[in-house]
Amino acid sequence: MRVELSVLPVLAFLWAVSPFLMAKEPPHQAYRISQEGRYVVVQDGNCAFIPEGATVMSHGSPGWVDAWQDTEGRITLVAHQRVWRSNRKGTGWSEDMALSAQAPSGWSPVLETKFREGALWRQTYSRGNLIERFDSRRKAWVSVLVAPDRFADFEVLPGGDVLLIGTPKALAQVHAPGSREPLRVFPYPELEVPKEAREEVSWWKSVRTYGSEGRVLIYAPRPGLLMLLDAITGALRTLNTPWKAMDPEQFRKRCQANPPKQVLNLSDLPGAGCFQFIPLRPGQVGLAWFLRPYGIEKMTFRSNGMPTMLPRQIFPADASGAVHTAILDLETGTLRQERTHSDLAYPVWMFSEDQVVPLTELLQGLKLQAVPAPKPLESEPR
Repeated sequence: MRVELSVLPVLAFLWAVSPFLMAKEPPHQAYRISQEGRYVVVQDGNCAFIPEGATVMSHGSPGWVDAWQDTEGRITLVAHQRVWRSNRKGTGWSEDMALSAQAPSGWSPVLETKFREGALWRQTYSRGNLIERFDSRRKAWVSVLVAPDRFADFEVLPGGDVLLIGTPKALAQVHAPGSREPLRVFPYPELEVPKEAREEVSWWKSVRTYGSEGRVLIYAPRPGLLMLLDAITGALRTLNTPWKAMDPEQFRKRCQANPPKQVLNLSDLPGAGCFQFIPLRPGQVGLAWFLRPYGIEKMTFRSNGMPTMLPRQIFPADASGAVHTAILDLETGTLRQERTHSDLAYPVWMFSEDQVVPLTELLQGLKLQAVPAPKPLESEPR
């Protein structure tokens, strides 16, 4: 069963009522306060505005959605516990009902669900560091790789090899299906921060990724690094960004003494749930991020070392923020058309640099409703 909806009437509807639909709403803000050695790290974890009764899921967390584009330009979107694919003629979207039935619902050991290279993939810790692929013919999840260590994210390369990202030993490593030994390893870039911060702070604990024809974009929220990795040639480069990535000067500005701790305020860097990769056309990817920098007043600590202030006390009531977008050329690694959208709620969807709408409103316009997912199928025994 397929549900066909044209995107053009929806766009016309959205733009016609934009004063009502596109007004910025108070975002659902999930703060991340983490004690790591002598440091307390503060960074926004989720910037999504979520209407009552709605959910946005792919990584099992509100505000995390996933989109991918194949070589023909067809886009697959995993959101609201459903899987949607753009029609080949570019006139609308169709829901893939069989794949939607496999999207996670509520609490789940599935950490991430994404569509790559013609299939639905997922990462789960329920039976080890496992990556599985949904076999549509057998209607079952099959094991592809049991990773040797934990990892932050993954991508699927053309041909079926798996790229593990954010492992204990490397930024990324390529594995053939079923192989615990990597075919290629990409070391972490050297961070120019004090030695104790380099050792005690988990700089790579979460990442956002996007893959296209062997090229993989990696955004690491804590150092604010945007990297382009070519898994075929082995090239890895750090791209220039509109925000200031971590360096010695930025570390000094973001780190404030707060005995007995040092507070590392990363609110001027997009958090993991405040950043999106949005495919536009082959070779071009849209970036969208929400920023709301804020100052942190002095923290006090309990005897166990935990901060006494509540998260809402960290965030100033009069602080404001905005959605930002830009276009990234995968061939050159350059960003252009950076724009600020102070009237949009995050997350968003980009049709072009000129057409940016709140993702929740687009999905509502497509008459998407969150529905209880059926009981997931058991994975194939290993």
